[in-house]
This record gives sequence, structure tokens and C-alpha cells, in this order.
Amino acid sequence: MSLNSFYKPKPPSADIVLRIPNYNYLFSDFDPRSYSSRSFSDDFFTEFRNICEAEINLGNFHLRFMLHKKNRSSVYEATIKKRLENHFKDHYFYFLNKKKKLLIQGGLFLLIGVGVIATSGLLLLRYGSSFLEVILQPPGWFLFWEGLNLMIFSSKKQDNQLYFYKKMKNSKVSFVDEPIDK
Repeated sequence: MSLNSFYKPKPPSADIVLRIPNYNYLFSDFDPRSYSSRSFSDDFFTEFRNICEAEINLGNFHLRFMLHKKNRSSVYEATIKKRLENHFKDHYFYFLNKKKKLLIQGGLFLLIGVGVIATSGLLLLRYGSSFLEVILQPPGWFLFWEGLNLMIFSSKKQDNQLYFYKKMKNSKVSFVDEPIDK
């Protein structure tokens, strides 16, 4: 076996270039605070996600914001870059924790459901058909199946968000001068 069989080429990085007229385009129109604390625009992130969907399977993202040179400020760019990095990292950990909570909740439901079903079965063995056995069967099965649903399907719904924010958390953000049209 050669060393080449172990080598996996790195997928090409996705270079995402967005032309923005000014920094305000990234932020909410309803928030008058400074760039260091201002809310990002939902419209911006919706459009940004749509652009990234086509490139999601490529390597790391490199997000470039293109502005006219006269509209650029290195102070604002450093602040915005840091805010975007924190935003992506915070959202990644939010969805990671959400998925973990769903898995834990599903596991607890599953275990409690199995316990209730087992208790119902023991009552059946001990006393024959009893009122408690009839009362315990439906909630036991409900908890069992709902636990599986949470663990298998509900937790999977977080995977797209988790994958997107994991890629964005590792992305590079930069600002570049817009080329002058002649």
C-alpha cells in the first residue's frame, strides 16, 4: 500500500464575494447602535445562506466583502470581522447544544418509557390483567416512541444548521476594494 492511497486531497475552498455599498448593509435598519453592538440584518443572513447553499460541500469558506475604497474603514472592518466570527461561533454552539439536549431528552423519554412498559409487564405477570397495567401501557409506549422520535428525527433537523455554522465558524472573513469600472 502506497502513501498516495492515504492522501485525500483537500476540497477547494469556496470563495464567496459579496458586493455591499456600505457597512450598514450588514446590519438591521432598525438598530441605531454602533457596529460593535448593532444587530445583524436578517435579510443579509437569509441571502448569505442562499448563496452558501450551492457551495456548502466545498472546503472552507472565504467570505469577501467588496466595497468602494472611499467607503472602507479598517477600524469598522476589524469590528465587523470579529462580530461575524463570534456570531458564527455562538450559533454553532447554540445548535450543537440544542442537538445534545434533544438527544438527552429523547434518551430519557426512551428509558422512562421502557421502565413504564416493564413495570406494566411485571404487574401483568404478578396480578394478571390489572387496571394499572391498562393505565401504564399507553404512556409507556408513547414515551418510548417519542424518545426515539426525538433522538432520530428531531435531532437530525439540527444537522443542516450545525453543518452550516461549523463551516462558517472555520471560515475566513475579509474586506477588499471594489474594482473600478472603466
